[in-house]
Amino acid sequence: MSRRFDPDAALRAIDEHEPTHVFGVPTMLSRLAGRHRTGRPPGLRALVSSGAPMPPAVEQRVRTRFRTPVILVYGSTDGVNCHNAVDGRPDPAVATITVTDEAGRPLPAGTSGEVRARGPMTPMSYVADPGLNSRYRTAGGWVRTGDRGFLDEDGVLHVTGRGGQIVLRGGRTISPAEVETYLSGHPAVAEVGCVGVPDPDLGERLCACIVAHPGHPPPGLAELAGYLRTRHDLEPVKLPERLLVLPRLPLGPTGKVSRTTLTRLATAHPDRTAPGRRLPR
Repeated sequence: MSRRFDPDAALRAIDEHEPTHVFGVPTMLSRLAGRHRTGRPPGLRALVSSGAPMPPAVEQRVRTRFRTPVILVYGSTDGVNCHNAVDGRPDPAVATITVTDEAGRPLPAGTSGEVRARGPMTPMSYVADPGLNSRYRTAGGWVRTGDRGFLDEDGVLHVTGRGGQIVLRGGRTISPAEVETYLSGHPAVAEVGCVGVPDPDLGERLCACIVAHPGHPPPGLAELAGYLRTRHDLEPVKLPERLLVLPRLPLGPTGKVSRTTLTRLATAHPDRTAPGRRLPR
């Protein structure tokens, strides 16, 4: 057993033990796909991703490389549990999912808000802690997950990030998860994490921290900004204003990207802004 995730060692273990299912956070599965070259390993029926949102481009890359389904699991110890094993819609026998505004009013399809859940797996309360109950549970028994997301017209849940993981730029709120999802589709970007860096004028600016695909030169900040504008019509205020190219993203003990370390690295990096681009203040 290794105390740290190593994709080569993990692939050797998969070949040796021939598991039917392999579980990991998105970064782990993406790095496995980056090393794997031989198609579906014997016995493997599915790869299971949880712990963080997996961008569609990463899901497609993992599925193609391993030639196997990718099951996206969303859950928590508070009784939230749903996945896309069948059609992407939460199973009401496990948990009913709703998306609400801050006042708890359900939002229409396609509108982002707070993800709330209720079901037979939901604990009744926190033991001897009314403060936690009032913070994370409603009087109707809904769990306030603190996650942001939306339900589409087909009832499929899309989790876009944690409510606390935002960047405040000049009074405007930016979701790093949204920008990461779009940047992960760039053909030269293997891994990406976006964080806020302090700015004396605007409070924070968004820094894109990327790992380039082997064989691809790292894209510049102007190229990434142009990609986000032309391919995804991202408004100018959400475009990254700093760029940090790394050999790999730092991971924490659970295999997730360590945003604390990433923020420290990005903050220490010299200023780099996209040339020829004037952003609203």
